[in-house]
This record gives sequence, structure tokens and C-alpha cells, in this order.
Amino acid sequence: NVKMNSATPVYFLDEKEVKDLVKKENPTLKIGDLNIPVLEKKINALPAVDSANVYLNLNGNLNLDIRQRVPIFRIINGDQDFYVDQKGIKFPLSRNYSHPCMLVTGAVKESEYLKLGELISKINADDFTKKFFIGISKNKDNYSLLTSDGFYTVEIGSLENIDFKVKGFKAFVE
Repeated sequence: NVKMNSATPVYFLDEKEVKDLVKKENPTLKIGDLNIPVLEKKINALPAVDSANVYLNLNGNLNLDIRQRVPIFRIINGDQDFYVDQKGIKFPLSRNYSHPCMLVTGAVKESEYLKLGELISKINADDFTKKFFIGISKNKDNYSLLTSDGFYTVEIGSLENIDFKVKGFKAFVE
């Protein structure tokens, strides 16, 4: 029994891939031959997996509860192209699934992922800013928000005082 848990549905990993991994770990398909901690560790090691819990229920059926990573943004910088989740953890793109999220370009440092996630969460929480801003670019140490009309960008500089900057912009435009 495989359960994919997520408030936001993501499809980086499908049930067939998980079942194939179980079969690979346990070719005899006998529960007694399965090393549950090793299987759980292998599933948790998959890049798109946030957490996995593998256990036998009282009837002896194998259960796998898997929570997949939900990207909050995607970074493209030169030949690098990957997702970053809410926890600031980067993980590779999938050949099976592309998640709709904010696109960020430029040399973003790993230490900035959480602050950038915070900014994007604030943008996505408001209907107006969510429709208005379609991307973020970083040039040197300054960030700019890319607008849906494409006529201009909004320079926000550093990732400090995000609340103030987003509210200020919204008051200016509305």
C-alpha cells in the first residue's frame, strides 16, 4: 500500500517507481525477506522525497507513506537548473513532471534560498502580486521582480525587509 501525502499534489515520484524499488529490494516478494529499514533509507534518499515511513500493519501488509518535496521556486543559472523546496533544499528536475512555480535566474547563493522562499511565499499569498510577478532575477547582489506585462522590472535590492517592500509596492500600484 503506497500513500503519497501532500497538501499540494506533486508527481515527481509515482507509485510504479516505488513498487519497482520494493521489488528490487525484495525479489522474493516475501515480507520476511524484506529489510524495512534499508528500504525506508533508500526511499528517503530519493531526491524528490521529503520523508518516507515504511512499516508493516497488523495484517502483515507493507505500507509506505511518502511525502514528496514541493518546490517553491526553480533556479536557472547557466547550466544549472533545479528546484528548491520550502526548507531551502535543492533537488533536481524530473523527466516525468514539471511543477508550476516561480522561476529565479542568476547566481543565487544557497544561503539565500530560505529568504527567497519567504519572498515567494509572500508574493503567492496575495492574488494581486501572484498574478503580477512572474519571475525573479538576480544581478550581482540585487534582486528584481519580473512583471507579467513585461514592460518593467521592480528592483528590490537585497532580501531584507521583504514585508515592507512587497506592501510598499502594492500600495504604490493599487
